[in-house]
Order: sequence, then C-alpha cells, then structure tokens
Amino acid sequence: MDKVIFLDVDGVLNGKKTKARCQGYIGIDSKKVKLLAKLVNETGATIILSSSWKHYWDKNPEYCDKFGTYLNKKLLQENLTIFDKTYDRKKWCRGEGIKKYIEEHNVKNFVVLDDEVFDFEEYESIYRNWIQTDYYTGGINEEQIELAIRKLNGEDICSHNDINLASTNTHIGLEL
Repeated sequence: MDKVIFLDVDGVLNGKKTKARCQGYIGIDSKKVKLLAKLVNETGATIILSSSWKHYWDKNPEYCDKFGTYLNKKLLQENLTIFDKTYDRKKWCRGEGIKKYIEEHNVKNFVVLDDEVFDFEEYESIYRNWIQTDYYTGGINEEQIELAIRKLNGEDICSHNDINLASTNTHIGLEL
C-alpha cells in the first residue's frame, strides 16, 4: 500500500460541540467528513480504521452493528469507504496495532489522525506521522488536513509533534 490514513473517529470526525447523534451518543460531523474527503482526494490514500469504532465495523457490511453502519453511511456521503482496520491486543496499544498493520501490508507512507497519544511514542515512525487533533476544539481542521496532504504526498516536513519534541532535545530526526 502506498498511502494510508490510520483514522480515529472520536476527536477527529467529531468534537465536543458536534450536534450529530447516533443512538444517543455523539455522532460524526459532516464537515469533518468533507475534510477527510479532501485528504483522500488529494492523496489517493486508503482509510484504515484504528479507532475504537473498529469494534463495530467489519469489511462485510452485514456484520457491522448500528455504529459501524452509521459510520459507513456518513463516509459514503462523501464517497469514502474504509478499506480495513487494525487489530490491537490491548485498549491502549493502538500504536502496536498500527505498527503491525504497516509491517504486514508493506505500507510505504502514512499518517495517523488521532486526538490521543496512546503508545505512539514507543514507535518513532508512528509518532512522527501522528497528527494530533483535539476533541475539545472540534476534531480535525483545515490546517491539519493540509499537513496530512503534504506528508502523504512525500514532503519531509515536521508536524507540531516533531517541533514539541525538538524543544526538549529528545527527537533524533531534527537538527537542534
């Protein structure tokens, strides 16, 4: 796989002020799905679900529950589909699942869209390609999408994560 987006849902495709609901729970903001569509359209990247929503989603729509079906319908509004999902051994080992997926599928270039760090710091390439969104400010924004486009299209650029690490003199990927 040439380009992959490892996608979290809560805190990326929605935020604290999202009005959409699914079965009484916070739903998915259509404006955030449009931003994701821009990312996919400008990079040709494949969406891999790394979110806890993966427990409700399956490649075969017949096996999706109401949340997985809702997710599929929201993405289809922008002609987006999820190709696959990661598998983690433990709840807080999302980076481990991403690393395993990258290795098993020979992923060349990727970004991780997520509002939480999980165990990403344990894996240099994952941490470097993590674009941190924020649930409290509304999820993914245009600036983060532009950064993801540049990263997926091969620009060797620093994300805010790299800059924060550089300020502590711990990141080996930057000249300090």
